[in-house]
Amino acid sequence: MFYQNERGRDMINERRLSVLARILAVFLIGSLSASVGAKYVPDTGVVERSLSNLDEAKETVIKLSAATIALSVGITLLPDDWATPLADTLSDMSTYFVLILGVVFLEKQLIRLGIPIAFGYLIPFACALVILFMLSSKKIFASLAYKVFILALAVILAVPCSTFISEKVCSEGLEYVNETISLAESERDVVENISDEEQNESFFETISATFQTAVNGVKDLFDHFKMVVEKCVQSVAILLVAYCLIPVLTFLLIVAIVKQLFRVQGLQMLYDRLDPLNRIMRKENNESEKESGLTE
Repeated sequence: MFYQNERGRDMINERRLSVLARILAVFLIGSLSASVGAKYVPDTGVVERSLSNLDEAKETVIKLSAATIALSVGITLLPDDWATPLADTLSDMSTYFVLILGVVFLEKQLIRLGIPIAFGYLIPFACALVILFMLSSKKIFASLAYKVFILALAVILAVPCSTFISEKVCSEGLEYVNETISLAESERDVVENISDEEQNESFFETISATFQTAVNGVKDLFDHFKMVVEKCVQSVAILLVAYCLIPVLTFLLIVAIVKQLFRVQGLQMLYDRLDPLNRIMRKENNESEKESGLTE
């Protein structure tokens, strides 16, 4: 009986040391995340490339916005009121430009501030919650650690993944946007140069030669600028997909994938395999009480 009690104590001590080693490992992970990850990950090539892509996106949106606004002003200077609906359409695009720029700005802040916060605070906080769970056996700490860890991974991966997907999926569309910007800028310059001329035959001949199309009257001129405006509308739609829809869908997809990966193994590992210290202490106390009872 004495030999069995000694063996039981040795097993409990081994388990206790195992839990303490795991606590130290989790503490080390949190410390490395705060000291190394938060400092060096924001300077990696992946993050720098994402910031570069976002700067290019911002420049593209600003160029298209400036070109369409200037073009709308130029169109209103043309003869007749036919061009007024086109100018109104271009002016209404400002709302979408503001939306796209807002999302791009949010992504830049997320990658500049979110990644350091995720490594410096969220992951260490999740590790602290894991340690509390191992010491107390309260599942609420494990659940909170799981959620915080999922959030940290989503923040770290969302913007780099979304910029990569946008670059690959919308490459042809973005080329179309750049072509539209060049066209809108050239049309704007032409309109500003010839809009003061009188509406006569030489006026339309000048436009026809400049635009390299048959412009024999206001109707033809209206159709030509209608084509330009349609290109601008399609370009705005491409920008909305590339810089608004894809980032949101990417974030949601990453959250769903990470949840699916860790839902079965993550919490189950925390609940069943971490051997919380309190559980071991309770077992030791129970065995001590049994030993005392037998001695008496």
